[in-house]
Amino acid sequence: MLEKVRKTIEVNNLLQKDDKILVALSGGCDSVCLCLALKKLGFNVSAAHLNHSIREEADSDEAFVKDFAQRHSLKVFIKKADIPKIAIDEKISLESAGRKERYKFFEEICAEYGCTKIAVAHNKNDNAETFLMNLMRGSGLKGLCSIPIKRGKVIRPLIEITRGEIEEFVLENGETFVTDKTNFSNDYTRNKIRNVLIPQFLEISDNFIDSVYKTTSLLKDDYDYISTNAGGLVKFEDSKAFILKEELLKYPSSVVSLALIKAYEFVAGTSKDFEKKHIDYISEKIKTETHGNIIDLCFGVRCCLRYGKVVFEKKAENREYEYTLKSGETCFVKEAGIKFSFKEVDSSGKFEFAENRQYFAFDGGEIKVRSRHNGDRLIPFGSDKETKLKKILIDQKIDVTKRDSLPIIEYNGDIIWVYECCRSALYKLKDTHVKIFEIQGEKIDEIS
Repeated sequence: MLEKVRKTIEVNNLLQKDDKILVALSGGCDSVCLCLALKKLGFNVSAAHLNHSIREEADSDEAFVKDFAQRHSLKVFIKKADIPKIAIDEKISLESAGRKERYKFFEEICAEYGCTKIAVAHNKNDNAETFLMNLMRGSGLKGLCSIPIKRGKVIRPLIEITRGEIEEFVLENGETFVTDKTNFSNDYTRNKIRNVLIPQFLEISDNFIDSVYKTTSLLKDDYDYISTNAGGLVKFEDSKAFILKEELLKYPSSVVSLALIKAYEFVAGTSKDFEKKHIDYISEKIKTETHGNIIDLCFGVRCCLRYGKVVFEKKAENREYEYTLKSGETCFVKEAGIKFSFKEVDSSGKFEFAENRQYFAFDGGEIKVRSRHNGDRLIPFGSDKETKLKKILIDQKIDVTKRDSLPIIEYNGDIIWVYECCRSALYKLKDTHVKIFEIQGEKIDEIS
């Protein structure tokens, strides 16, 4: 068995001789085997054990780990966590809470003590169980690849070793281990697969575990190829991800799906809750739509079409605002980062119109500087027809993320200016008895 582990490590470049390895040591047969194997192969090994406080035997498991570490001169890190309470507080399953706390603990140890790799004891049987679970869930290609041999600093040196080989190795070395009694309860899906379903497959073919591993390896090769093509389509810009629509439409659905997943994952920070129904919906929409929002997703992510790009971005927070100015006053609109001034000017003077400066003729009073509202309309300068503000913003290709913070200047209930975008045909300058007012904006970072 040691030679198989050595080969797995070498072929997959899992470890270098100078790596400091932190083994996740539960005390079970698999993790005991992993510690022994890495020690016998001459690697620098320490261990970490998280007491989940779930089972009655949790404290005795911890004691076993301490004794094992002492007998084998292993540095061991122990932490006790109230996983049931964490699961309730965070409204997640016990399994999710346990996994989250374990890896958080492992990362803390790595950061403090310089461990370069985290070794976990998943084996070839675990790989088959995960494959069947993902198959039943209707998982995509990535899920059917089952358990990855490495992910970041996490490695799985036993992934090509069967559970039978592991038990034999531990017994040959005269070691004992603890047994989690919940593994025998078929109330859990994985246990039912392990204890009921897989034995039935093995009755049909005693090579079932190996056959699944070969299949997942082939699927991983396919996934890696598709992933490379899909990854090349996704571009990243600050906190956004986008794909050129015309490029995306050239590829088959397998590449399109993975490209969309990668874009979503970059913005959301996870691929969780991005499902096939979302992929199918987006894929159909981009064939027929040319611009606008497509769908709001989980974790505050929005997918939209914008000028030939399929864009994934965080939805802007609600940024409604309204400020009132009287003649001679200024105000800083923090939501837009613009300082506005409103004043009466000499009607016989020179009017220097600019993108950030406009002049209007009316009797006086006050103006409002506000965010846009649904249904806003105005009569654009040079036109006599009222137009939806939304259409104007689209026609002028104003970025959808900037529209909600774009200042709207209103007088007497009329929109007279969309800052740096479009002014109204109302209140034009002409020889009348009314006064002339200047409205000007100045972009600044902050105001005291």
